[in-house]
Amino acid sequence: MIVFTTKIPIKSTVTEQMFVDLCAEWIYRSPHYHNLKIEYDISSHNDYEIELNNIKCQIACYKKEDTSIVAFRLNNNDKGTLWIIDILLIDDKNGKFISVINNCNLKLFDPRFPKNHKPNFIKIIMNKNYGIDDRYFPVHDRKLICNKENAKIYAAYMNGEIKKPLPMVYISIYYDSYCVDCDTLAKWLSGMAYVVVEENREVSFLMKELTNSKNAHNGYVGIYYPGSAKHQLYCLSDFISTDNSYKFETGISLNLQQSLINHMSSEEYNWTNLQTLKAKEKLIESEGTSKELSDLIDLADENERELKEKIEYLQKENDSLSIQNEMLKNKKRNENICLKTGLNDFYIDEQHDLILYLLKEIFERKFNSETSKFRQHELLQSIIYNNDITGENEKILGGLKKIFKPGFRWNNITKSKLKSLGFEITEGSHNKIMFHDSKYMYTVSSTPSDNRGIRNLMSDIEKGISISRKIL
Repeated sequence: MIVFTTKIPIKSTVTEQMFVDLCAEWIYRSPHYHNLKIEYDISSHNDYEIELNNIKCQIACYKKEDTSIVAFRLNNNDKGTLWIIDILLIDDKNGKFISVINNCNLKLFDPRFPKNHKPNFIKIIMNKNYGIDDRYFPVHDRKLICNKENAKIYAAYMNGEIKKPLPMVYISIYYDSYCVDCDTLAKWLSGMAYVVVEENREVSFLMKELTNSKNAHNGYVGIYYPGSAKHQLYCLSDFISTDNSYKFETGISLNLQQSLINHMSSEEYNWTNLQTLKAKEKLIESEGTSKELSDLIDLADENERELKEKIEYLQKENDSLSIQNEMLKNKKRNENICLKTGLNDFYIDEQHDLILYLLKEIFERKFNSETSKFRQHELLQSIIYNNDITGENEKILGGLKKIFKPGFRWNNITKSKLKSLGFEITEGSHNKIMFHDSKYMYTVSSTPSDNRGIRNLMSDIEKGISISRKIL
């Protein structure tokens, strides 16, 4: 089973020989691989294999048109557990990448799931600065800073408007500190994600505006995916532990690794399909290929296509379930206040918005920089920040103001607009409109009125049904 995978965008200057040398250095310097010395001439493009005790290394190459692949495979038989690490240098129309896939095959029954294992090979890539150099999304083992100058770029990524090769882990600030060790997390996730750190609280409020509240904030950590608005948010309480100071960082890392595995495309190159491509090429080149063999190849292609479709379907199902689970987690985590009421909303979020309008008014009138360290201030600020006003009441009042203006006439168009805003209409010697309840009944003249009459009518309606009017 796959326990780790990532695809690292690298600089165009990294050659095939540099890649092979990198693999050889990794194996030779590792204490686990017996100082196995790999000597391979990349110009030959022949298959290569070397074996010592429980370790076997293989190299294979494939070239066709605008695609070039050099694949390295390490087989490590460790006391009944077979670790297979495939590392591929892929150079095609999409750019140059190094793909790393770690498989664990258990020969013995074991109820424990094998640990996600990030190969040390990736650390060597980072140390040599082989990762692609991008102004806002460079690939290295250091954190990136989100500030007021570049916030729009990272907000665009969160909104799914930018498609970069790696996910983004966004670390928000909790007042003047962070809930994770940002530098440690950046090293752990190097080659797997961009680690972006919020500079200050001002940036947090700016990101909220730019992302329509999709940004992680107030100490939360968010994982965002390229070209998609899909994301997950995590807080310290999600990974509580008394015996591991890096529990939060570990939890974020494991969740990201699992996401990379879940999103691994069946269309990606790997060691197995590379061997299949090479075998097909040899058969096509060989003269006198039998019809039976050709049919067998077609059948294998069809089976491979069906398996890929099944994998894609299962991955989408898993994604859907993951999203549902995350939504339930966020709902359970965020909805900490539950108030009972004996009234029904006249429209969506009427009572919800009323509470927020009142809290905003209190916050604006009663608090200042001197009270910013009071718990009351902190709680009010958190509630206001973490909850958006739907604003349906303001939309209704805005619609009424467009109707009740100088030159108003009672006609079918006017009546239709009033009904769309939630009013019931009673016509007679005096036309009346009612907003959901007879307490909110208003008389409307059927003939053009003077400006004062219109203003008085609008003022009466606003006094009766507005929830955004100042009270204090």
